[in-house]
Amino acid sequence: SIEKMLERSLDQGFGVNLGDVVPGINAFGVAIKNSQDIPVASLGLSGSAIDFPRMGQGTLREMLEDEALALARHLP
Repeated sequence: SIEKMLERSLDQGFGVNLGDVVPGINAFGVAIKNSQDIPVASLGLSGSAIDFPRMGQGTLREMLEDEALALARHLP
């Protein structure tokens, strides 16, 4: 359910959808923030639960956050 996804995301500190919207499809996302630390965009990754399993959440979060920071360096 959407509520479960929101609760999980708040607990994890980034967007985590483990088949909550579409069964068998996992999705993860982070905010891209400007120099004032205001979210202005997002970066996400989605795919089958086989390709993006629950156990890979820490690695996926690190990768998404690193890329979000790299993108943010180009913002005003």
